[in-house]
Amino acid sequence: MKTYSFAGILFFGILYLILNGIFPPEPEIITIIDGGPKYEEEWAKVDSLENIGLPKSALKIVEGIYTDAKKNEYPDQVIKSYIYRLKFRNSFEEYAFEDLIYELEADVKIAKFPNNAVMHSMLAEMYWMYYQSNRYQIQERTNIHNFKPDDIQTWTLDNMLDATIKHYSLSLIDKEQLQNTPIKTYNEIIAWGDKPAELRPTLYDFLAHRAIDFYTSSEVTLTRPADCFELKEDYYYGTAKFFANKKINSQDTHSLHYNGILILQDLLKFRQANKKQADAYIDADLKRLNYINAFSVHPQKDSLYLKALLWLKDKNKNEKYCSEVLYYLAYYYSGKASLYNPENKQTHKYKDYNKNAHTICEEIIKNYPKSEAADKILALKYQLETHNISFNTEKIIIPQQKFACKVDYKNIDKVYIQVASISRATYESLSEKHGGEEFYKKIRSKSKKVYEFSKELSKDEDFNSHSMEFIMDKLPIGFYVIFVSNNEEFAYEENFVAYKAVQVSNISFVKQELPDGSVGCYVVNRETGEPMQNVSVQAFYEKYSYVLRTYVTKLHGNYKSDKDGYFKIKSLKKVYWRSLFMEFTAKGDFFSSDDYVYLNHYDKEDYRTYKINFFTDRAIYRPGQTVHYKGIVLQPKAQNWKIKPEFTTTVTFYDVNWQVISTIDLKSNEFGTFSGSFDIPTGLLNGQMQIYTAYGTKYIQVEEYKRPTFQVEMLPFDGNYILNDSITVKGNAMNYSGAKVTEAKVQYRIQRQPRWFGWWYYYYPATTIEIANGTVTTNENGEFEITFKTIPDLSMPKNEFTAFNYTIMADVTDLNGETQSTSKAVVVGYTALKLDINLPAQICKEAIAYDKWKAEITTQNFNYEFIPAKGKIEFFKLKDNETPLRNRYWQKPEHYLYSQTEWNEQFSGNVYNNENKFENYEIE
Repeated sequence: MKTYSFAGILFFGILYLILNGIFPPEPEIITIIDGGPKYEEEWAKVDSLENIGLPKSALKIVEGIYTDAKKNEYPDQVIKSYIYRLKFRNSFEEYAFEDLIYELEADVKIAKFPNNAVMHSMLAEMYWMYYQSNRYQIQERTNIHNFKPDDIQTWTLDNMLDATIKHYSLSLIDKEQLQNTPIKTYNEIIAWGDKPAELRPTLYDFLAHRAIDFYTSSEVTLTRPADCFELKEDYYYGTAKFFANKKINSQDTHSLHYNGILILQDLLKFRQANKKQADAYIDADLKRLNYINAFSVHPQKDSLYLKALLWLKDKNKNEKYCSEVLYYLAYYYSGKASLYNPENKQTHKYKDYNKNAHTICEEIIKNYPKSEAADKILALKYQLETHNISFNTEKIIIPQQKFACKVDYKNIDKVYIQVASISRATYESLSEKHGGEEFYKKIRSKSKKVYEFSKELSKDEDFNSHSMEFIMDKLPIGFYVIFVSNNEEFAYEENFVAYKAVQVSNISFVKQELPDGSVGCYVVNRETGEPMQNVSVQAFYEKYSYVLRTYVTKLHGNYKSDKDGYFKIKSLKKVYWRSLFMEFTAKGDFFSSDDYVYLNHYDKEDYRTYKINFFTDRAIYRPGQTVHYKGIVLQPKAQNWKIKPEFTTTVTFYDVNWQVISTIDLKSNEFGTFSGSFDIPTGLLNGQMQIYTAYGTKYIQVEEYKRPTFQVEMLPFDGNYILNDSITVKGNAMNYSGAKVTEAKVQYRIQRQPRWFGWWYYYYPATTIEIANGTVTTNENGEFEITFKTIPDLSMPKNEFTAFNYTIMADVTDLNGETQSTSKAVVVGYTALKLDINLPAQICKEAIAYDKWKAEITTQNFNYEFIPAKGKIEFFKLKDNETPLRNRYWQKPEHYLYSQTEWNEQFSGNVYNNENKFENYEIE
């Protein structure tokens, strides 16, 4: 959170939005603190003229203030009047933002201290705002060696970043003077936040924190040197004194993180020398720890961060600003608590982290009641103490059979569960007319209690969410609502109620979409799977009523299942698509399906549509050449395509601008083909031209290309590699005459992109980073070598499934100036061997008996190249469950109310504790 900001920078933020058309300029949006000991009357006139829409008149007064303040050395008034000058000029000048940057660049060179420092900081932010506004255009531009254009509208990302870093650095160059300049010097243009002023006592503190906030931005995609800067050492988490005096060097001067580290070191050194301003020192050290933890790639970064926060808390426990350390500590614990998973023992260390966070919240409120941290921590305390409850059960339940219900809860000790009956028609009618609390109260009043019970829940007192599973009593056929609450009255006002409608029915069905668009259905017994005969079925669809202005339900058709439980819903000629829901009725049983059936109609009539495929003698042409083409005419016939003889069509040749070059009528022969040619005129715009008919189009490329005289190729890779190895890539350049291309310049680039080979999904940012570039020369045999180190991205997990794709791109330029390019990619991981077993999940027993079964085992590297390997293969027979077990429709509960024996007695045939997973089977 940026606690302080220049009112002028706020102006630039608004200006940035105005220039990008996000909202129109409105003077009242820009908050600038008025006043000043000498210019109150002048600023009042400025405001008055601005309010009546006279910016040019207001600008004249501002120019006078600017000149006088500059002469009499009022630094805050100089900057304020400068901001107003830019503001008013922007209201009536075109391309104002670019012009304001140029003007500020000129003025900062002649500005005196401390105004020049403030202006450098403003200018840096303006450059970065310009980049953010035009990032897509800027990122597409290519760097030109040893050339920086004067026009900012032609700058590349490297140029923009250079300028931004340069001005942030220049804003802090007069360190000692800035450290002796009180921040109150610029009271007139600073919008103070709600943090105490002593956190930014000097202008140096203020400007340093602004620069660090910029460097906290995510690292932009730039060319990275081989030794790119990364926060991978543990000393970054050391004490502030140790960190500030640590010598840190890097060749990666473009790295935002590296530049931020250097400023943090200077800031902490300065704060160490001012022991009386302890709050500013703690604030700077907190910023350092949060900065490092955000970008560190150290594998133990979390534990190092926690250790550093705890040390900072203990060292400063007698300081009032220690409340801020506790605040970050509480949020750290709370954030890591989300990693707790009862089924994963490695995460059990996080179980009490929410409890730790809650303890710290109470400590802050008790010991630092008037601090800003005490106000901010209330939101976290409320979040931790929040009660909630929800549950899962099956939507369709088999009659007269027990069923399971899983309840998820947080900060609740006891749960009340009630099952009530209600007619489906009543429930649906109420749901259409009411919602929220009103709907809940209506169905409570219209339903009739069947049974209810209460259960004590596990008292974990760790502020985590937990779950428990209950076995529910049997129910007869019907429609029911299950209510779950933390209070006996099931009161909605308590805000801890959950409810769900369920059906109890023996009826189920299976659907099949038929080739003609019809749908065939089999009605079966939900428990046994046996077909159900003479079941009445009604199919409905919804149609929008323009009179009622809502969807109304209409009957599509009535059906009855035969002895096999089958019925068919035929497609309709006049209806090409319709979604249906169905209701089933049989001997006192009723079932309404939420599973939609989709009906389609495929018209068998042959509309005699045609398709023409074109073939040309080449893909790219030069102006003046002749394009030879051939076409084949196809006609759909039933499910196939057939050739169409004697078919006449008009073929037109269009240029890049869709202007007709020539047109010809052609007829296909007995084989359904025709051919022709066009001459490409000279003097036209080159690019993509097309051969066009109403039944098909062919695009060709026309370019003023020069026929190549030599070719370049990368040779196959030698050897096998793992990450951090050095790889040598070989290539050669040869004339088409067979001569070697010697002394040719080879410019190369190496790009890295992460790859994931795990069998489970893992999200990672698949960004491409250029890790190296350079120049080599071909030898007397036309050969060249490129050597680079396979540097990994340490932000990716270090395991056998992580790999990186390294693409080597080479441009070879011979002595005549001709350039040919080639590229090759290699994938390298932390391991050199990748093992795969091609094994089916199910194998036919007879195949094993007759010795026909095979398992293919492959040993390869990440480039799918064979690697010889030796190993051991073992087969185990597993002891399966005696009876098949039904899976849960939800994750298993954290706490068990029943023992394995009790579960099997009351709810047999259902999984208890993942005993149906083969990895839990005993080895037989």
